[in-house]
Amino acid sequence: MEVTTHYDASLNSNGRALVQYGVNVLKDHFKSRLDLDLDTTQLQADIITKPHGSTSCTLEAPTKSPPRHPPVLIRYSTPKGVNPLAEKITDLNFQRLLDAEETEHENKNKRKNKNKNKNKNKKGKGTPQFPDSSNVGLSISPLLDSHPSPSSLSPVQATQVILSSAPLIDFSTINATFEEFKYKQEEQGNKIAGLTNVIVDLQNTNADLAKRNVELQGTIADLQGTIADLQDDCMELHNDNEGLRSRIRKVEEESKASIRDSQKRNDMLERDSRHVKQTLNLTTMAVAGDRHAVTRIRLRILADLALRIYNPEGLDLLPGENLVTFM
Repeated sequence: MEVTTHYDASLNSNGRALVQYGVNVLKDHFKSRLDLDLDTTQLQADIITKPHGSTSCTLEAPTKSPPRHPPVLIRYSTPKGVNPLAEKITDLNFQRLLDAEETEHENKNKRKNKNKNKNKNKKGKGTPQFPDSSNVGLSISPLLDSHPSPSSLSPVQATQVILSSAPLIDFSTINATFEEFKYKQEEQGNKIAGLTNVIVDLQNTNADLAKRNVELQGTIADLQGTIADLQDDCMELHNDNEGLRSRIRKVEEESKASIRDSQKRNDMLERDSRHVKQTLNLTTMAVAGDRHAVTRIRLRILADLALRIYNPEGLDLLPGENLVTFM
């Protein structure tokens, strides 16, 4: 990890606060991304440390910025595939970083008081306790004071002095947390994919059921049409049956009438046959010379003729009746 600055003044309290501000920014970045409770040393090492692995951090400030309010750019980059954090670029503005300082000693006292108040306010809230920028400014100032000629150091050289004594950051915890997060994310993704497949299957099943419902409705409509046709056929058969019954009754009546007519014709034929017989008898008696017999036969013939006239139905006379009594 690399820290560079182009600030043209010596690394005074503002410069040290600049470095600590980058530490705090990375602290917030790691907290928001990983929810890690890193201690002060690890947080400080995030920005003030020697090259470690494939991770680098650059702290830059333009040379023309006002010395007490320098805007700064922190670039924290990690190659893809090495760490779940891809390249992250954060623009920082130090307009609200520090108030104007009159003397180094007064600023130290102010920062001490601020640190005490912040620690009191943060107690009992369940959040990690992080020092403000004054702590790092105080902790790294002896490093510059112990140098043989601290005033002759450039900002870059002063920064290198600070970096030479900073501990290396251990990314094992961060990587493990990333792996756990990645595993949970994949597990959730698999669950979501499984639920998506179940939803797709249910949608397909619903579509199949809808198709079957349409087919069943068509089948029901066909059956209803068939039932209507059968009902029509039954009605036609019923009508045909009634017609056959009426025809049978008509045939029976015609048969009875024909039988009566046949009986009448038979009766008439019998009378005609008797008349012929009587005529033959009369002829025979006339040949024999029996006048009384001829008279009786003639009277019988006249009676038969009278019966045909006055008795067209062909009713026979009762025993003991004669033409006179009948008439």
